[in-house]
Amino acid sequence: MKSGDDNNKEAKFYQDPLFHCIHNFDSCKDENIIYIIQDELHILLNSFLDPLELPNKFKIIYPFIDSLPEVVKKRLQALFLLLKKSSDKRGFNFNDSLRFLHKNYLFRLNPEIFAKILSTLYCDLNANIHNINYRKKLKIVEFGKIKDEEYETTFLKPILLLKSFSRKYLSKYLQNFILHGSLSTLDYVEGWSDVDTYAIIKRDTILDWRLLLKLRKLTFKNFRYFLLIDPYQHHGTFFVTEIDTQFYPQAYLPFIVLKNSKSFFDSEKIEFIERSEDIERIFKLRETPEIFKKAYITNFHLKNYYLAKLYISYLLIFPTYYLEAKGIHVYKRDSFKLIKRELKEKEWNIIEIASKCRKLYTKKQLLQQFTSITINMQENPFMSLFIHFLFKNDIQKEFAQILRSITKDVLLFSERMLRKLV
Repeated sequence: MKSGDDNNKEAKFYQDPLFHCIHNFDSCKDENIIYIIQDELHILLNSFLDPLELPNKFKIIYPFIDSLPEVVKKRLQALFLLLKKSSDKRGFNFNDSLRFLHKNYLFRLNPEIFAKILSTLYCDLNANIHNINYRKKLKIVEFGKIKDEEYETTFLKPILLLKSFSRKYLSKYLQNFILHGSLSTLDYVEGWSDVDTYAIIKRDTILDWRLLLKLRKLTFKNFRYFLLIDPYQHHGTFFVTEIDTQFYPQAYLPFIVLKNSKSFFDSEKIEFIERSEDIERIFKLRETPEIFKKAYITNFHLKNYYLAKLYISYLLIFPTYYLEAKGIHVYKRDSFKLIKRELKEKEWNIIEIASKCRKLYTKKQLLQQFTSITINMQENPFMSLFIHFLFKNDIQKEFAQILRSITKDVLLFSERMLRKLV
């Protein structure tokens, strides 16, 4: 049985493995160091390629002036320290990355320099993966393709636009581009469901900063089709690389989700070499209670429909994250039955109330129409997001009252479930 101090150390490790590993480097296993470096690159890559991660002040002026997410600079400096310790004390070779980072990271970063940094880091990661021993497990995941006739409705038509754009422009840079979630299984809720996509970046693309930079520009442009489905879309495409597929934790996206997905391309299977995901699955879970805590303190989720939807989405995905943290990978719609037996009656009521909120959730027709117009007229896909500031968009009184009534209980519920695991 673990002591209180051991439990406290473990909890801190899962709260932020990168910073914990830097401060407790001597006790970190070699494989965990590589896992953490890979995870940090995964975070940095997705921050770089997600248009919603752009600082707000730059969204309105993109593409005339481009910038980087704020999180990039802080975590890149921390990663530099971990790479240096790993090379000095553990014999890993990140010399190319360290030389490039030492030359560039202290100066003002821009997208071009950061693309060079990412490509160099992934090149070094690829070389170092082969220097550690880890349990290898080959997995081939098969899925279907997008069938045009299934997406001919007014609501789903943008998926066909997304398919056309991705096949024409993105196939040069991506090994596969996948639609998953409710729009793939066609059990979506019109007016609620958003676009969930997963992309695997070709090895040649991630190792060539010029190609990576071109992919970023195309990904930002591609985002306009997401907003035609859901003007309140709160994330872009999730990315991994071909390098990651040969060293893959299911926490990035479980195989069960991929099996229920559809490809925009012709490829209908992906080969993975699976590794342990003990660090990632807890780390993924622990972020959600922090969001619920912020909602409890600030009431941010009561301000408008965009933030209300973000909050409800996190609440409805929380059971899936909890089960994944226990090593149980399930499709989202099946998670509620599996978690129900572990919940108190009051906690289960929270899930039912969240489902009710989803049904109450409505989109403004003005917003929807204005979004379509701006997307068709503008190269900048972010213009539609500024409608939240240009037009009064308070949420319905009944809707706000329901959310307010569960805010504290949601926080307590999430913290209790997290304590059960760490």
